[in-house]
Amino acid sequence: MHGSALVAADLCLRIHPDDLSVQLLRGRTLVELRRTAEAQAILAQLANSNDEEERVRALVGLGRMHQLAGRHEEAIAAFQQASDHYPAEAAYRVLVARGYFLLGELDRASSTYNEASRLEGGPADEALANLGSVQRSQLRYRRALATLKRQPSAILTTLGSLTRSKMSVAPWRSASPAGPGDP
Repeated sequence: MHGSALVAADLCLRIHPDDLSVQLLRGRTLVELRRTAEAQAILAQLANSNDEEERVRALVGLGRMHQLAGRHEEAIAAFQQASDHYPAEAAYRVLVARGYFLLGELDRASSTYNEASRLEGGPADEALANLGSVQRSQLRYRRALATLKRQPSAILTTLGSLTRSKMSVAPWRSASPAGPGDP
C-alpha cells in the first residue's frame, strides 16, 4: 500500500516538482516504509519551509520518524516545535506527552497531558484518557518500588521460581506498566 503511494507521489512530483503537499506525502510515506535517511532529508527541508502549515506537518512527520526509530528525545523536540507554532492546539501537546511517556518520564507526561486536556480541540478527551493511563503507570511503579524496598529478595525468589518452572515471557507482558489500551 505504501509503495503505491510512493509511486503516485513520485509521478505527481514529476509534473509539479514544487508542490509542498506532495513532497510532504512522499516524506511521510518514506517514514512508514522505514526509509529514514530519505524521509529525513525531505522532511528536514520542509521543516524549514516558508509555509507554516507544511512546516508543522513536516515537524510532525520528523517526530513520527524519530519515534518509530526509538529516538524519543528527538521526537519530543520535533513535536514541541510543532506545538510552539500552534500553542492552542491540543493535538501537538498530546504528541509531546506521548513522547515523554515512551521515554519513561511519567511526571512530565502527566503534566503535559494535563496541559493538553485544558486546551480547546479534539484530542482533549484523548489527553484525559492518556493522563489516567500515566497516573495508573505511576501508581504501579510506586507500588513496585515500595515492595522492592520492603522485600528486595522477593524479586530474586520470583525470578528463580520462574526460571525453574520454565514459564514463557508472555505472562510478564500483561504485568508491564503500560497495559492494554495504555499509551
